[in-house]
Amino acid sequence: MGEAWETRLGWSGRLIWRLAAELWRGEWSLRAKGLVFTTLLSLAPLLAVSFSVLKAFGVHYQLEPLLGNALHPLGAKGVEISRAFAGFVENVHAGVLGAFGVALLLYTVVAMIQQLEEALNAIWQLRRERPWPRKLFEFISVILVGPVLILSAAGVADSVFGSPLTQRLMAESGLALFFAIGGDAWPVLLVMGTFTAIYLWAPNTQVHPLPALGGGAAAAVLWHTCGWLFSIFFVDNGNYSTIYSAFASWILFLLWLYVGWLIVFTGAAVAFHLQHPSVLREEDPAGSAPSVSLAGAFREKAGLHLLARLAESAYRGEPPHTAESLARGLQLHAQPVEDLLRLFVAAGLLHETGEEPPCYVFVRPPDAISLQEVIEALRGSCSEMAWMQRLPPHPIIDPLEAQCRLALERSLAGKSLRDLAAGGETPREGASS
Repeated sequence: MGEAWETRLGWSGRLIWRLAAELWRGEWSLRAKGLVFTTLLSLAPLLAVSFSVLKAFGVHYQLEPLLGNALHPLGAKGVEISRAFAGFVENVHAGVLGAFGVALLLYTVVAMIQQLEEALNAIWQLRRERPWPRKLFEFISVILVGPVLILSAAGVADSVFGSPLTQRLMAESGLALFFAIGGDAWPVLLVMGTFTAIYLWAPNTQVHPLPALGGGAAAAVLWHTCGWLFSIFFVDNGNYSTIYSAFASWILFLLWLYVGWLIVFTGAAVAFHLQHPSVLREEDPAGSAPSVSLAGAFREKAGLHLLARLAESAYRGEPPHTAESLARGLQLHAQPVEDLLRLFVAAGLLHETGEEPPCYVFVRPPDAISLQEVIEALRGSCSEMAWMQRLPPHPIIDPLEAQCRLALERSLAGKSLRDLAAGGETPREGASS
């Protein structure tokens, strides 16, 4: 029991150190600054679209209070900014803007969500993005449905904690303290639920609920803690109003947007490491995020394991694998598995199906794919071979390299992927194409 707690504490310490190192590297800061600019362009259109949708459900009156809660760390200046945005939203008329104006407003909103997806994909070390048809459908769905769900949850909470029945139960049952705690905790839970939903949906991979919930909880705690500190050091400090005069409110608004996006990235990193705890290595003297790419002998071994698993599934007549299922089976991160799969597709060994997420099947039966082909595909691309040919001749290195290549060819002669598959049999129909 003690050793388990020491392991968890050690892992938690490494996680905190990793998050601090990522913040110090500056990549999150650059992405946050870019999102601040995009948010400025898209926030008012997003609120206008949300207002139109919420008006159809009769809950549009809650939009300004919700925005005020999000800007609560700004104090009175947050109320001023929320009223300004609310006034803008009420003055937006689609008929006046025209088709081009409405399209431009929607584009700014989609661009903000696109940037968010790219940032979280980078944190999750993913290179594959959603296809554009699916991306547009999901983005528009989030724009239309997301505010309704958030405001509906807020409305239900206000109705429950503010209803006469609840007040009577508090007075008669002696549960006033319980309901008071519940009322105070509800804003934290709402923020945590919002962050959790973002981490479940935004990265283009399957994020498990518990890691997403852990990232959402970490982000919610940071959100309220940083909001409290922001109020103390910036809002309550009159120096900013003295220096920036009438611009002080908007300068503080930009700062809070920047801090908010950094909190989103931090929670996403927590969710990533909770789902992939092995990525967080104990020794990393550089203090940077560990690379999940594979190289050298381990790359060859992982590639052989991957194709062996695919061959075994083909012989057993099992459904084709996705990158995610292969990564789980090999206990590797999804990104290096995707890199290997793309390499084998480029080498003509595998075929990527058109479904989403894509599955991978053999172009030829496994017994028709020699292990020599696999090793050659793993050892280098055509561009790398071209660079090797540019190296000057060497009287000792060249014969040694030729001997190694000849020894490998002899050891792999006559062997195919069928030799790697346990109990290989003739593949069933449909297992390969």
